[in-house]
Amino acid sequence: MIELDYAYLAEYAVVADGKLTAVGASFVQVEVPLPMHHRFAVAGRIRSSLDVGPYEVEFVLRSPNGKYETSTTGTVHPDDPHSTVYGDRRSTLFVLNTIAALIDPGLYELFVNVAGKESRRLAFEVVNISQDGFVELHEPDDK
Repeated sequence: MIELDYAYLAEYAVVADGKLTAVGASFVQVEVPLPMHHRFAVAGRIRSSLDVGPYEVEFVLRSPNGKYETSTTGTVHPDDPHSTVYGDRRSTLFVLNTIAALIDPGLYELFVNVAGKESRRLAFEVVNISQDGFVELHEPDDK
């Protein structure tokens, strides 16, 4: 048994001393001048039974209307230092601090896939602001 207990977006996150610490957690909107390389984090906890061996965690980011997609994958091992055994379960904390190219305004989707299964969809809206700080409105692209 492997399940994603929770996951969220944050401006920054770290795992230390068996605890997950995040700054600017659970954002749903980013206002930046486009295009922009934007730094953010994905953080969460995976629960598994004690008999589970190594498994992959994949993060997939899709731009508005699926114009582009980027992904990264890592392997979680039972003896991971960020894992804690409690009762008959293992709790594994994870953080991915990353930089993404934000090209277009609109809804960006980040999928967290655990052991080959789509486990969570996180999303945030990117709003383009001009260099002088004004929001530039855009029409949604229905293509």
